[in-house]
Amino acid sequence: KLSSEIIYPVTMHWVLYIFHFSLVYFIGKRFHFKKSVLGCLLVVSCLGNTAFVGIPMTNSFFGADAVPYAILYDQMGSFFAFVFTMSFVIPFYSGQGTKAPVEIVKGLVKFPPFVALILGFVSILFPLNSVFENFFQQISKTLIPCAMIAVGYQMRYRIPINRLKPIVFGLTLKLIVVPFVALVIYKSYGSESIALKVSVLQSGMPPMVTAGVLAMAANIENEIAAALVGYGLLFSFLTLPVVYFFI
Repeated sequence: KLSSEIIYPVTMHWVLYIFHFSLVYFIGKRFHFKKSVLGCLLVVSCLGNTAFVGIPMTNSFFGADAVPYAILYDQMGSFFAFVFTMSFVIPFYSGQGTKAPVEIVKGLVKFPPFVALILGFVSILFPLNSVFENFFQQISKTLIPCAMIAVGYQMRYRIPINRLKPIVFGLTLKLIVVPFVALVIYKSYGSESIALKVSVLQSGMPPMVTAGVLAMAANIENEIAAALVGYGLLFSFLTLPVVYFFI
């Protein structure tokens, strides 16, 4: 339903994303992380798995009525943050240089998830034929296994000690610090809004799988990228119930 509450998930995401990005950048500089490590943290740890994990978790904790707010947080927040990362952060830290505005727009228009988002809005007015809808649903089911295999193939359970510091740093911020800040915002607002509650839960999602895959494709610290995604997913099953408890 169109109400003032639809603003909460979008606003919450961008406030937290800017805070998180700045924190990673400045503390990472203070820790003297090399450029590729800092780039990996900015790409992977700052983007949350607000779709593959976030939507099912929201449904489990708050029910189906809360899912639209999780989708708003993901599509109007994480998705556009991902576009920013793909257009500026990855090219800069992989040594390719940032793209021209025209190239960014062209890349966005041709980017499959963005095309799907537009087609999703169109199909509200013009529903797909059941044959096509079933076909696309079956194709879409291959996405998560392919992405997880790509990440899992890079996983290393025995991580060198010099790699451990940025991984612990990135996951601590993503799974503990950021949701704690979101909780403070929620409590200070003094509202029992379900949109705000969902936003807090979404803020604690583990690092985005697709961001990890792209970081590895760009050869930006493959081991760290895979560990952030893999271990982040594991630890989130412990941290998310705690976040929900405090909500």
